[in-house]
Amino acid sequence: MMAAMKTVMITGARTGLGLALAREFLKKDWGVIAAGRRMDELVEDVRNNSNTTILELELTDEAALRACAEKLAGVPIDVLINNAGRYDSSSVDSDEVVTSLNDITRVFTVNAIAPRLLADLLLPNLALGTEHLVVGISSGMGTFARLQGRGFDSYSRGTDNYEATHWVYSASKTALNYALLAFGISHPEIKVSLINPGWMRTNIGGKDAPLSTEESAQQIVELILAHETRLPQSALVDHSGKIMEL
Repeated sequence: MMAAMKTVMITGARTGLGLALAREFLKKDWGVIAAGRRMDELVEDVRNNSNTTILELELTDEAALRACAEKLAGVPIDVLINNAGRYDSSSVDSDEVVTSLNDITRVFTVNAIAPRLLADLLLPNLALGTEHLVVGISSGMGTFARLQGRGFDSYSRGTDNYEATHWVYSASKTALNYALLAFGISHPEIKVSLINPGWMRTNIGGKDAPLSTEESAQQIVELILAHETRLPQSALVDHSGKIMEL
């Protein structure tokens, strides 16, 4: 008898790392629930794959989050990847960080609050799956170690007080870490892991970043497929599986 197809849900799946993750899981013959904004613009190879389910999802809209959960009622989800993110400036090379309460709140909502709410709402789906895994795509910028000048590597943005300047994004990722680790403590039957994908060549990361989204996604998927041995519970690792100081 053939094993049932496993399913991953990925937020922010239309572009960037989310799209690369969707493609990698489809290569592994997983079902992919691709969620995000403007999903009518999703590339054809993912859109037309018979193993893809597309969900329009605005993370700043609580009603949309609840409607998403209702649409997925009874659907097993093996892995939930909270990937969608919002930066606090137009690119990594800009120091013009958002300053209005509305803009700051939107960064925190997308990066930290919505991922926790989504995990809460999809708890029944995760219970129906076999892997029982929630992954938060975090960032080294969200660690106190990085803020205090430790934990830099070749995939870091730099050591020039960048994290302090971009405190909105950095703090939102710290909040993500806390929110999801708290979820794991409240629901010990669900494993929670945090992954820093590294500095990637995206619209936000810029052309000078050392990693492509495809390179990062390949390594992240390998970590997830072998999560029992390679992804520690309630810890932050980089895209190669190395544990990072929070």
